[in-house]
Amino acid sequence: MPRQGFVIYAGPVFGDNLWFNGFQSRDNYTSGALSFIRNMKHWMAPMTLMNNIGFGFDDSLGEQIVKPWPFYYTNNDCFMRENWQMVACKLIYGKLNVRVEAMGPGEKHPQLEMRRDDIPNEKETLTGVHTGQFTTILGGTHSYSLHWNGKIPKRFIIFGEAVQKSHAVRLAICLPKNADFDLWSYSPRWRPNKGRWTQVNDLASVDADPTGAKYMYDKNSGLLFVKFIGKGDRNPNMRSLCAGHCPVFRVTVKSGDRNNGNCVGAMYPKYQRFPATSDVRYLKNILLFTFLLDIFNYCNCCTSVAFSRSNK
Repeated sequence: MPRQGFVIYAGPVFGDNLWFNGFQSRDNYTSGALSFIRNMKHWMAPMTLMNNIGFGFDDSLGEQIVKPWPFYYTNNDCFMRENWQMVACKLIYGKLNVRVEAMGPGEKHPQLEMRRDDIPNEKETLTGVHTGQFTTILGGTHSYSLHWNGKIPKRFIIFGEAVQKSHAVRLAICLPKNADFDLWSYSPRWRPNKGRWTQVNDLASVDADPTGAKYMYDKNSGLLFVKFIGKGDRNPNMRSLCAGHCPVFRVTVKSGDRNNGNCVGAMYPKYQRFPATSDVRYLKNILLFTFLLDIFNYCNCCTSVAFSRSNK
């Protein structure tokens, strides 16, 4: 068993003004000043904050700590911590929490699948019966698409946890082709029906919208594009996931063929985003470390952890 100092549970977990020393691994055990609880079966909050922490040993920190899977990291601001078996990134992360609310009579809940638009071959598939939480990079530099391994739900709701006003994220959702659907939201603004949204014909308008009130629906492919944006920005002293209520979208499918929930072929390559050269080069380098996954036998979760280090 490892020696564990500050153990992070489902959270959100917060630690302030902490000092760690003496965590040295030995032949018969490993040590970790900060670590996750072992064999945890719960979802983790998208934001756990360690503020003003110091170490009596050299263990330099990145700003966000994520799993060493290509779905979670990008660019030259990320680096692999071999002794942590984690990746440290100077990026801001959130979660898209997808909850299936209604299926048709006798229909099984589908598996949820998320793909990242710049590397669409990398995906995350979650098998939760009613909900799935997907870690996403915020800020508009990356976007994602949601698919269903099974029938498209009749009604579902998505919460943008830890999403900020200055760090939003765009999502494409697989719906039936030529569907009749309705939208509903109470945050960042009250919009009880689709009439309160504005339909546009290009993704640039969705991305540029500062209110999250615009959407694009490609009726030929069934793809609905929306933007999750918060009411305000987080600060280091906040203990809530969002500034105010987190952004939320509910989609109700009124009509259309819901049998095919996989829009991957329609989404890519048409709407694929291409990463910068530095992203591709770094992904090739960091893939060498993706075999270091032992820690995740003890943590059934997707999360990011933010650190602020002192100068002690």
